Amino acid sequence: MTWLITGANGLVASSLIRQCLSRNISVVGLSRGLQKNAYLGSYVYRSIDLEDNDALGTVFGQYQPKVVIHTAAHTQVDKCEQERIFAWTQNVEVTRSIAKCCVTHGAFLIYISTDYVFSGQVGNYDETAPLSPLGIYAKTKASGEWAVQVIMPESHYCIARIAVPFGLMPHAKTDFVRFVFEQLSMGNRIKIVTDQISNPTDIQELAQALVALGLKQQSGVYHCAGRTSLSRYAFAQLCAQVFQLNAQLIDPIVTQDLKQIAQRPMNASLNTEKIQNLGLMTHTLQENLQELYQKIKHSA
Repeated sequence: MTWLITGANGLVASSLIRQCLSRNISVVGLSRGLQKNAYLGSYVYRSIDLEDNDALGTVFGQYQPKVVIHTAAHTQVDKCEQERIFAWTQNVEVTRSIAKCCVTHGAFLIYISTDYVFSGQVGNYDETAPLSPLGIYAKTKASGEWAVQVIMPESHYCIARIAVPFGLMPHAKTDFVRFVFEQLSMGNRIKIVTDQISNPTDIQELAQALVALGLKQQSGVYHCAGRTSLSRYAFAQLCAQVFQLNAQLIDPIVTQDLKQIAQRPMNASLNTEKIQNLGLMTHTLQENLQELYQKIKHSA
C-alpha cells in the first residue's frame, strides 16, 4: 500500500511521513527542490513541480497510490495578496490536477484546508457552516475545497481543515510555538495579538488523525484542529507557562496595529466535536504543549 504526500518538506507533511513510516505505510513524498527531512526514515522522495501535469500523471502512474494527502499550498497570507495568480495556480489549479489524477487512478484524497475559509465573525464553526473567505489565501483554499467536491465522487475524498499547526520539526519554517519559545528563551520582548482566536493544531496529533482517516477512507469534511480555542495572546501566555519562560515579555496588541496586507478572520475557532467523536484529536492544548516541551528538553 503506497501513500502519496505533497509538500513533503513541510511541517505537516513531515509529521505525516513519520506517522506513515511508523505504521509501515510506503510513502512517496513530492516537493520542490532537495529533500530536507531524510532523517525521518526511508521513503521515496521526488522533486517535482506540481504545476507540471505530465510529471504529476507520471508519478501517479508509476506508484499507483491508494491514498493521497495534499498538503502543498501557497500559505503566506500577505504574499498571496501580492501574488494572486501564483496563489490561484498553487492552491486551486494544482488541487484540481491532483483531484483528477486521484479519479483516474482510484486514489482516496485528503485535502488539507484551513480555518481561514470562514470570515471569523461568528466562531465555533462546524463542518456544515457556509464558507465565507476574506482574503486571497482564504478564497483560493475555499476554491480548492470546491474543486475537490466537484471533481471527485463524494465517497473518495476527505477535506481536513486545520489551524495554526505547530510541532518539533527542525528543518521546517518556524511556527508560532517555536517563535515564542525562541524569542522568550533569548529574553526578547514579543508583541502578540489579543483579537485573533483559533484552534492551534499539534502536528503529531494531526498526523495520527489524518492517517486514521486515510486508513478508513473516511469521506466528508472534518475539522482536524486542536480542541482548545483561544486568542494568539492567550496561546503565547500558555506557551510561556508550560515552557517555564517569562510571560511578562509578551506584550498584547490588536491586529490593526500590525497593518498587515491581508484581512484575517478574527474568531475562526472551529467546532471539533465531529473528529473527537471518532476518538481523534482529543487532547487539550496544554497537554499537547507539555508533550512538546518534553521533546524539546530531550533534543537539547
